[in-house]
Amino acid sequence: MTPLEGIQKAAKEFNIPIKDANPNCKSCYGRGYTSINTTTGEPVPCKCIMPDMNETTKRAVEMSARPPRNRKEKRLQAKYAKRNLTKVNLG
Repeated sequence: MTPLEGIQKAAKEFNIPIKDANPNCKSCYGRGYTSINTTTGEPVPCKCIMPDMNETTKRAVEMSARPPRNRKEKRLQAKYAKRNLTKVNLG
């Protein structure tokens, strides 16, 4: 099984729609994954196959990717977490 087939299988199990790999992508060169994690052996999917995210989901991913640095960011993170606690949209 190729790494792209593994990504497609996992996406199908979680009901995540993915696109075909873009042959002109500068990150993955059309493979659909950028690298393979050496500790787990899992491929890292490229952004070109992932679905487009709306603004709310982008902000939620951004806020969860790193800890808040100041009071304003802490309040924004709490606000978005409260608002999006029950609904998760993938596009």
